[in-house]
Amino acid sequence: MPEKSVDVIIPSYKPDMRFISLLKRLVKQSVKPGKIIIINTDKSEWEALGFDDIISESGELSKACVIRHIKKSEFDHGRSRNFGVSLSDADAFICMTQDAVPCSRHLIENLISSLDNNVGISYARQIPYKDAGLIERFTRRYNYPENSYIKSASDVEKYGIKLYFASNVCAAFDRKRFDKLGGFPEGLVLNEDMIYASRLIKSGGNIYYSSKACVYHSHEYSGFMQFKRNFDIGASQSAYSDVFSGFKSEGEGKRLVKETALYLAEHGALYLLPKLFYISLCKYAGYLMGKRYKKLPPAIIKMCGLNHTYWQNYLKRVL
Repeated sequence: MPEKSVDVIIPSYKPDMRFISLLKRLVKQSVKPGKIIIINTDKSEWEALGFDDIISESGELSKACVIRHIKKSEFDHGRSRNFGVSLSDADAFICMTQDAVPCSRHLIENLISSLDNNVGISYARQIPYKDAGLIERFTRRYNYPENSYIKSASDVEKYGIKLYFASNVCAAFDRKRFDKLGGFPEGLVLNEDMIYASRLIKSGGNIYYSSKACVYHSHEYSGFMQFKRNFDIGASQSAYSDVFSGFKSEGEGKRLVKETALYLAEHGALYLLPKLFYISLCKYAGYLMGKRYKKLPPAIIKMCGLNHTYWQNYLKRVL
């Protein structure tokens, strides 16, 4: 079979030097992307950071990178990625975030080799950065285990809500199937990847988790940031209740807390239990409030939501 052509799509906003490391590693892949399509929010910030000069200094990057700038008010998780896809004519595309860095030269190769007539999404394993704490390290290991697996509609009892899990931090998509299913949903605060994954599964397609395709990616969020992020998650699930109504995210969250506590105990880090419980409480509280966002006053929504642009636009529509 002929080799699939592939492009990479990366939304960016105030990127740092980790972003440049990502770009440099992409053009060194065993299977090289035809284009690296960057949908950047806020051109003034990009120019102030000198990224045009950095990219132009590298012949490989200047040839591969296609850069489009949008206003902050225009950013939308689904719409911005769909815009990037519209600039690609490749057989497959890979969505990445600006802080996910390939672990090896075989990331793209391992991702797209899994795509076939049945597999419409192949997503990568996330390895924590060296500065990640124990809680974050275990969270990555819990969500991204060592062994690869495939998910289909028949696995709903096995995976529950994680049946639709396929993180856009780094995931490859078959273009024909993507177009047929209408692309990413737009006007959504978060979870555009899970909504699309649900459409794929319900259409008879499969999702592949490729543990051999690895990126470095982790965060040390504060409790307040976890609250805000999970507020947006809860709100997105409420907006698409037809997709998520049959699942209970709380059960998956409880399992993660329990497994993390055991992991900390095994590693002699019981002193981190208060932090674990605090972070988990923040996540749960944010999620519960997000699920009820339509009943909250505007002032509370502004305070709770992480994606300020989305919530400002939402309040303009409903007030």
